[in-house]
Amino acid sequence: MSDRGIRIRPARPDPDEGRLFARFVEEITEGGFRIMLGPRVVDVLAHAFVQPGHTMSYQTTSFAERDGQIVGMVCGHLALALRECDEALMTAPGNRFRRRLGVAFVSLRRRMIGHPYRGEFYVEFLIVGSAVRGTGIGGVLMDAAESAAREAGAGRLTLDVVVRNIRAQRFYERRGMVRVQDPSKSRLGRRVVVRMAKTLA
Repeated sequence: MSDRGIRIRPARPDPDEGRLFARFVEEITEGGFRIMLGPRVVDVLAHAFVQPGHTMSYQTTSFAERDGQIVGMVCGHLALALRECDEALMTAPGNRFRRRLGVAFVSLRRRMIGHPYRGEFYVEFLIVGSAVRGTGIGGVLMDAAESAAREAGAGRLTLDVVVRNIRAQRFYERRGMVRVQDPSKSRLGRRVVVRMAKTLA
């Protein structure tokens, strides 16, 4: 429990938590996953979330709670230590042809923004609920991500931020993160997202 009354706890393989995870992902990606996975995106992401052993599972996610309410989440993992989420997304119920196209778009997005390197801890998503932003929850979630990275033996913490999200970039800079050039990122990827990193002592 932080001095702000915020508690970080591991996510559970629970369908309701999966749906909450999915709604957070929808919010942080501004509907990008809905475009890729279709109108049942919440169901698809929630189904994937409860499956173990991949980059978007409950095992990589922690929730921030305050006064018994989930107010934010962070999802991160040691780079290349887990399989990608494609298989878990494909096994969700629904139109398999539509899903195959959606997963292809997810894979394309991943290649566009570039893969993190082995030994890095990559933060897939960090989000604070819109009603409670600016109250210190983001800092507590970043502390949790850094702790998880150190426990995993990572030498560096990395993440990607949408180019136009200057507020988030400044937040991460205050946390000691700097912009880095990543040769694996495509030209389009460099126009869409900024990769930021922090070397861990």
